[in-house]
Amino acid sequence: MARKTWIGAACAAILALGVAACGSDNKSSSTSTAAGGSGASAKKNYKMTLIAGVKGDEFYITMNCGAQAKAKELGVTLDFQGPDKFDASLQTPIVNAVAAKKPDAVLVAPTDTKAMFAPIKQLSDAGTKIALVDTTLEQADFAVSQIASDNEGGGKAAADTSSCQPHALRRALIVAEPVHGVPTGGVGTGTPAQDTDPGIRPTIFA
Repeated sequence: MARKTWIGAACAAILALGVAACGSDNKSSSTSTAAGGSGASAKKNYKMTLIAGVKGDEFYITMNCGAQAKAKELGVTLDFQGPDKFDASLQTPIVNAVAAKKPDAVLVAPTDTKAMFAPIKQLSDAGTKIALVDTTLEQADFAVSQIASDNEGGGKAAADTSSCQPHALRRALIVAEPVHGVPTGGVGTGTPAQDTDPGIRPTIFA
């Protein structure tokens, strides 16, 4: 629950940064309009999208709640999208559909560090500001911001506080990612359970 609350608040902070990033691009054009004497004082209603790793996952629902609250505060229109499974082949068409709408910024949790690079980079190249949330990409230098929980550290903390129940922890390694449908211990997908795994194993298999 603490991780969900933290990431929801952090996502709200990133949304605010996204507004600032979009505003910096419009600063010069607003100045020019002001010099020309036409209604430059009008405040732009930024349009943003949050693309979750799994739309129905409680973690991402909590993230959306935090982002929506901040969006309302800032006067931002925030859409929420996501695949039914933690799968790059399902997330890619969603990213492409969002790109067609040309939002000012997108907050996205990539479902694969490699496979999602091209569609997200294409979105960035089209002028949309990108913020990576919870998960990341192998090449993420084009993102204006990134935020993620320390999953390995969380795994270690769980192992330290539950070391008297090693059987339960071993079972946790097997069922850690049932919603995402990704086997624990895979390589290159960047899922929270796979990042948590190294923090747990040294303790329960010591």
